[in-house]
Amino acid sequence: MSLWNRTRLASLRRPLVIGHRGTPTIALENTRESFRRAIAGGADAVETDVHLTADGHIVCLHDDNLLRVAGVSASIGQLTFDEARSHLPSLLRFSDFLDLTRGFPVIVDVKHASAADLDAFIAQVIKRDALSRSLFSAYTPEIARNIRQRSSEATIGTFFPEGGDCLHSAKRIGASFIRVLPHDYTHQKIASIREAGFGTIAVAAPLSSFKTASDSQALRQIADLQIDSVITDTPELASAEYGRAR
Repeated sequence: MSLWNRTRLASLRRPLVIGHRGTPTIALENTRESFRRAIAGGADAVETDVHLTADGHIVCLHDDNLLRVAGVSASIGQLTFDEARSHLPSLLRFSDFLDLTRGFPVIVDVKHASAADLDAFIAQVIKRDALSRSLFSAYTPEIARNIRQRSSEATIGTFFPEGGDCLHSAKRIGASFIRVLPHDYTHQKIASIREAGFGTIAVAAPLSSFKTASDSQALRQIADLQIDSVITDTPELASAEYGRAR
């Protein structure tokens, strides 16, 4: 059974805490240390982003270039893995991420992946026996359909600009979760999404735009709205806020 089963999440009686790229306020995002610290700090799951290098390695990296995290204006898709790692020694292979998080729920954000990219991403998840614990985050209906075509068992979450208003699209593509946006943050809207059969993932704090919920006020508001899960830069704070003892 999928670790993203909604019945399982409901049994927590609090939002599932998802470490956003690990715990980036403590360690560099999308690195082994960042994920390790997130798990040790109380996260229930972790989220990562994936891209392909020029020689076909899947790496955990949010941007499609190294400028922000390594100060080098170079596209990850034009570098070999060894070249990329020479600029960013902590660059993590996706396979190593899956081994590191073995048995732990993960969100795999595929960004604007092509069909060929998805072939590689999904094959790696299946090879590492991680399909039942992975939720694939899709940015467009086309990407979601491509994921579904490659796996009838994949758990898909939508991240569409319309947020909680994408119910019809989400149903057509067989998504299980919807990333809700600030305009969805009302008890009525969240209840309507739940009644339609979807789980909810908070992608932004109610009082912000698209910033992840990383302060106590935002975390409390998300719990009050009964949103199922929250992606946060501060999983250790969220864990403490929700009273989860580890």
